[in-house]
Amino acid sequence: MNKSQRLRYLASAIEGSGAKANDAYGIDAHESQLADRHVVALAGWADLQFLIANFSRITNFSLPLICEFGRLTDLAIGGTRITDSAIRSAKFPDSITHLSLSDIPLTESSVENIR
Repeated sequence: MNKSQRLRYLASAIEGSGAKANDAYGIDAHESQLADRHVVALAGWADLQFLIANFSRITNFSLPLICEFGRLTDLAIGGTRITDSAIRSAKFPDSITHLSLSDIPLTESSVENIR
């Protein structure tokens, strides 16, 4: 799949959310209407490297799907409807180098899970 095809695929998956596929490998959904249904449409997209979804509408339902993006390096999900319990049980990919969970109150066990 070439760059143009990747961009079309991403744009189709996030259509109606206000999020942008600024790159063939990432999505900027900061303060958008990105919701679980959009993440479901992205599920299995092996090439996703960054997802900036702070203050979007995603919930705990999306986190396991997001954690399946094996090439994900940058993930920002602060201010979403994702809770401490979902963070505590998540299996974040080893590829993540930048993780933003701002505005999600975390317990010590959740912080330990992230490490």
